Amino acid sequence: MFKSTEKEKAKSLLSAPGIKGYFADENFERLARAEQLAEKYNAAVAQISMAWLFNQELQVIPLAGGENAQMYRQHLEASRIKLTKEEVKWLNLETDTCTS
Repeated sequence: MFKSTEKEKAKSLLSAPGIKGYFADENFERLARAEQLAEKYNAAVAQISMAWLFNQELQVIPLAGGENAQMYRQHLEASRIKLTKEEVKWLNLETDTCTS
């Protein structure tokens, strides 16, 4: 895909509705924060995204697909990542810093 620093690449990959709905500075900031947490947890950004879903107050059951066994293993590993409440707030852009 693309990284938080690759806005032009992202724009070239997204359709018009995707640009309208997702191409926002706030979302690139969320992506940058997920990239930092991925580095901290030695995980993929997609795994941090799944871990974030598992840490929502509403019970969420993501339906994840994959093209191969490795992708399915990554999904399972994501369920083992325990984000702190502070990290979840940071990903939600509710706070500017994350010390945990």
